[in-house]
Amino acid sequence: LSELVLSRFWKNSRKIQVKVPSFPSEMAADMEILLPKYYSEELSGLSPLTLKVRATDLKKFVEFFQAMYGNLNLKLWYPHDSRLFIEHLQKQGYAATYVNRNLASLKSFGHWLWNNNYLEHDPVKGLREIQLEVSLPQAFESKEWYRFLKASEVLISRPRSKYSQDFRNKVMAQALENTGLRIEELLSLKLHQFSGNKFINVATKGGKIRASVSIKKEVGDVI
Repeated sequence: LSELVLSRFWKNSRKIQVKVPSFPSEMAADMEILLPKYYSEELSGLSPLTLKVRATDLKKFVEFFQAMYGNLNLKLWYPHDSRLFIEHLQKQGYAATYVNRNLASLKSFGHWLWNNNYLEHDPVKGLREIQLEVSLPQAFESKEWYRFLKASEVLISRPRSKYSQDFRNKVMAQALENTGLRIEELLSLKLHQFSGNKFINVATKGGKIRASVSIKKEVGDVI
């Protein structure tokens, strides 16, 4: 039955406009009925990739829910079931980012059901994202990297024109080595973000903002 729910949901997601008939109130607690309706009302207009992700995530929950209760009666869906599903994904060894993505899909569907009075309670109440571990900067060890640093030092020791960017490149290389920032993160920095041997309000991967990124005093002096 979960395969049937997914196939109907994904089939509808490929249509630009979906006409969803009205359903009797006694049928309104069935996932098989409400998933296509959720798509047409809540997800219409999203990209095909986003729709595919939502369908995949909800398929996992449908399978989990059906295994627990033997049916798809949404009236049985409570926050405890949502937490059990998240714990189930974690026990399966999925990464925190993947689990959080499933949680986002589940919360979207659950809130839609509650806000449209298909449920008298919020089935995802109190659920929070799993906190991601922040990896600390690691020192470079490859011979290629040290050769790159050496080349930057040799270039700035030679006579150069006023338009040369050799010194800038050396500063960037030292900053990359010292902070652990990605190249695109470093390139996005402005001079006013440098303050007291640290960079402030640094935009990182995923749109997150790091309040500060410390650097060594000798690198700060070069900047």
